[in-house]
Amino acid sequence: MRSWLSSLVALLLATALVVPVHAVEIRAIRLWASPESTRVVLDLSGSAQHSLLVLKDPDRIVLDLAGARLASGSRAVPPGVGVVKQVRMARRPTGELRIVFDL
Repeated sequence: MRSWLSSLVALLLATALVVPVHAVEIRAIRLWASPESTRVVLDLSGSAQHSLLVLKDPDRIVLDLAGARLASGSRAVPPGVGVVKQVRMARRPTGELRIVFDL
């Protein structure tokens, strides 16, 4: 039943590799949906240190990217698609960029 959630988490982990922190630009966040799955792709200028949380009530995935910023001219937040109902983004007081995928 929750296989879509584990698939989405695996895709998010694959997009942000753990390496030393440096300024990384988020060039785009892309979403695709099919009847069987939803794909989330982050187009980054390089690798990024990250942390990932899966939360319930309501269901959401929280991705914190250290040293990340949105590239100038990029579309800030894509509309929701498939199991991703909404994407939100904010800077944390610690300097990380937080991206929340409401499911």
